[in-house]
Amino acid sequence: MKVKKSYNKVLSTAVILSMVLGPTSALADTSAFKDLNQAASWAQGGIMEAKNRDLMKGDNNGNFRPKALVTRQEVASILVNILKLEEPNVQVSSYTDVPPNAWGMRAIEAVKNAGIMRGDGNGKFRPNAPVTREELAVVLVSAIKADTIGKGGSLGVADAGKISSWARPAVQVAMEKGLLRGDGKNFNPKQNAPRQEVAIMAVNLANALQQTPAPAPTPAPTPSAETIEAKVESVTDSAITLSGKSYDLSSDVRDLLNDKNREALKNATIKVETKDKTITKVTYLELTASGQSARSGEKKFSDNVVLDGGTVNGDVKVKGDYVSLKNVRVKGDLEITRDVSRGFYSYKVIVDGKTKVNGGNSEAVTFESAELGKVEINKRDVRVEVTGSMKTDEITVLDNATLIADSDITLSRVTVKNDVSSIEVRAKITTLEIENRNTRLTLGDKARIDKLILASSANVGDVVKNYQDVKGRIDQVSYTSSSGSSRDRDRGSGSSSSSEVTYTKSEDSLGTIYKDVRISGSNITIKNGTIKGNVLITSGSKDVTLRNVRIEGSLTMTASNSTTLDDVTVTGQTILQ
Repeated sequence: MKVKKSYNKVLSTAVILSMVLGPTSALADTSAFKDLNQAASWAQGGIMEAKNRDLMKGDNNGNFRPKALVTRQEVASILVNILKLEEPNVQVSSYTDVPPNAWGMRAIEAVKNAGIMRGDGNGKFRPNAPVTREELAVVLVSAIKADTIGKGGSLGVADAGKISSWARPAVQVAMEKGLLRGDGKNFNPKQNAPRQEVAIMAVNLANALQQTPAPAPTPAPTPSAETIEAKVESVTDSAITLSGKSYDLSSDVRDLLNDKNREALKNATIKVETKDKTITKVTYLELTASGQSARSGEKKFSDNVVLDGGTVNGDVKVKGDYVSLKNVRVKGDLEITRDVSRGFYSYKVIVDGKTKVNGGNSEAVTFESAELGKVEINKRDVRVEVTGSMKTDEITVLDNATLIADSDITLSRVTVKNDVSSIEVRAKITTLEIENRNTRLTLGDKARIDKLILASSANVGDVVKNYQDVKGRIDQVSYTSSSGSSRDRDRGSGSSSSSEVTYTKSEDSLGTIYKDVRISGSNITIKNGTIKGNVLITSGSKDVTLRNVRIEGSLTMTASNSTTLDDVTVTGQTILQ
């Protein structure tokens, strides 16, 4: 009776496992394994499918040994086959109980490296130990990379207390996903599974992971990528033709390459990056198309050819006359080339690199509301105008030119290089440096210089051609030393050794004067500034007005001067003679 009872229990467990692991394929050729008829009828189809898919093998004698227990070493080998793991080329195992000649040594290292099976924490793998059900649960959950966080506390089996603490989260996940089940009451965590049951498990796991050895679908061809430089032959809102080939346009380039910009792009040289015959980026653009001079009565630049919108991830060169750039970002340099002999206009252009004005003429190269890095002006007698607003690091002038800016724009720094013989400025500038003592500067209407830096041997009255008329609009004059640094020197009337400057007519914007001031004449008004010295209103002067002036010295005048002081501060003495 005891023998019969034991037999019935094993049979019951086997039947339950077969139901859990699911149906298998039809029975294959039984001659494949000599002992296949020793396997349970419900397991024979699964054994042959595992064999045909190279998931499990028999021994050297052609036997499968369906009822033999599966060892940990065999499970490692099965997982390598199912998961297609790469076996490392090692000669010695990282586990002390796996000898170098063990047939599954490299498979054991592979599952260890994949984080699917591990040792016992003492440096041993126990390769020949049978696999328990709780160990199998951990392996299966690791193989499918399931999340076990927060699991292990809701095990609905009677023998939950017998499940090892390290296995409980995996057992719960394995049961929830139907990978393993109990016998209706218990999970039987310490029970070992025979090879016939593991064969079915291997087939179903492979199916679940979709790692069957069926021919893989032909992968889609990798999109071809290339860089192309060519002439623009035609462009629409959806395509562009280069060297006889048509290319689609990605969304990243359609702001630049479109029908609206067709005329400006005509015969342009362009360099692009493509992917699968689609242009993804423009890295260079050279514009050769030209517009026309504005007709009489029309707004300046109204007949320009216009490129409006988009980004060029590199340099832009303009070679045509009467070209306008609007709302364009240039991530490299922008060059107005020497081919340009007429006007150029830009509106809201951003240039990350350098802006080179190497072309243009007196019709003006105009930047409206621009954000530019460094600007170089290197075309003789070109007229450069800045309107709207302007953000720039520095403007360097390399040839004779005229520089004009709106009254509400202040240019931070302008440097006039040695080869410049003359320059006209109609702009407010924080710092203007003129390197050559022989350069001649003309300050036009509304020009104002906070700090003028000259060569050490220069004379401000010689450098600034109209100095007597504009000296009140130069706040400070400095001179470079032999080392190249600048040092302040008092601003005078043309002689660096003079200690006094004389005003014989009105000055609306006095600025800062670093010398004594003499006022001589009639109907003279001096306004808005600071005099860092003494002021003398000569006895013969009449109807003199000082308004919004600070005198950091003494003020001397006579009663007959008819002098008016309006918002005047005198830090020294006021002397009435």
